[in-house]
Amino acid sequence: MRELEKRLMKHIDLLVERYPSLETAKEDIIKAYLLMEECYGNGGKLLVTGNGGSAADAEHIVGELMKGFKMPRKPEADFAEKLVAENQELGSVLAENLQGALPAIALDGHSALSTAYMNDCEPLLCPAGKWVWQGGRCVPWHFYERKQQKRPLCGNDSSCQGDKGHRLDGRKR
Repeated sequence: MRELEKRLMKHIDLLVERYPSLETAKEDIIKAYLLMEECYGNGGKLLVTGNGGSAADAEHIVGELMKGFKMPRKPEADFAEKLVAENQELGSVLAENLQGALPAIALDGHSALSTAYMNDCEPLLCPAGKWVWQGGRCVPWHFYERKQQKRPLCGNDSSCQGDKGHRLDGRKR
């Protein structure tokens, strides 16, 4: 087992030990972690949304990802050096206090955009629209569950889980 896998399992096991009800979701938690690891490893960003209390949760996790949670994320050394070279006093303060981010966007925010879209367009599609505008590829069906068919809005087969690069009009990107 790779060292990363050992460390991941150590954290997952500790989480399940603290919250035994998560035992049934253990595999899903691992899959979610691996998906986020791949996303960030490829230079991507996490798009998060929710409704009601889940919207507050989405905003909260984005805040945790965009700044240090338990450990501060210092800027890369070359970036810190450039800041100091540009302005010794201010650059030093920035290099010491800025934190690197795991890019994430809460799609449930943006109240002006949301209300404008819901007023002028189909309100139920607002989260899906934000997904696409922020760089999401295919819109998974769970954003807007059709009564008759569970399929992505891109119109492709039901096996599409938002990862096939489809556009809303069904063409490939």
